Amino acid sequence: MRRLIVTATIRLLLKIVVRVRAPGIDRVPRSGPLIIAVNHINFLEVPLIYTLLRPRRVIGIAKAETWENRLLRLIADEWEAIPIHRAAADTAAFRRAEEELRRGAIVVIAPEGSRSGDGILRRGHAGVVTLAAKTGAPVLPMAHFGGEQVWACWRRVRRPVVTVRVGSPIWIRSGVVRTTGPSCERGRMPSRTERDRLLRHVMAGIARLLPERYRGEYGPAVEAGSGGPGLRTP
Repeated sequence: MRRLIVTATIRLLLKIVVRVRAPGIDRVPRSGPLIIAVNHINFLEVPLIYTLLRPRRVIGIAKAETWENRLLRLIADEWEAIPIHRAAADTAAFRRAEEELRRGAIVVIAPEGSRSGDGILRRGHAGVVTLAAKTGAPVLPMAHFGGEQVWACWRRVRRPVVTVRVGSPIWIRSGVVRTTGPSCERGRMPSRTERDRLLRHVMAGIARLLPERYRGEYGPAVEAGSGGPGLRTP
């Protein structure tokens, strides 16, 4: 009951303070294990994405420092977030993420690891590739923009427009990217070189959904056709 109250309250607050456009949200599968790889701008995206994906069971991976704030700890606990210690490889966090995927949940991960603030995509980390290879769960690129203007808009007493875009799922098996196939089919773990290549493919999938000015170092990969099919961007 408390989770429903927390979620309903945050959804109402979001409607008051931002305008959300999510034309492709119906591309998110209604069942089955799924890894959503999303860009990381600021505090706004966590409640935004969580409420957009409900009623699916959504498990986010959040920095351990989140639990140091009483209010954020309450929300994180109610939403069953997985704390991750970023100073070193946190194998416990990824083991729990694997368990949640095997239960059919959506696990949301921001490969950049830290907030960009300005919306420009930063270099990703390969944990998302390892998680996908271990579980066989598809990776669904997702991107959002507009939230980087939140403070400037609020100072002018305006609601920022946040756009959420969803790409096409990809499967990572035995060091190879596929665009079709059943979930939870596991193969061998990719080598370090393969992980770097696969990560670039995932990050290009996110970048493809962003306006060109936000693609960062992954802009050339998008132009080269990496990242698989996705939505056209301005």
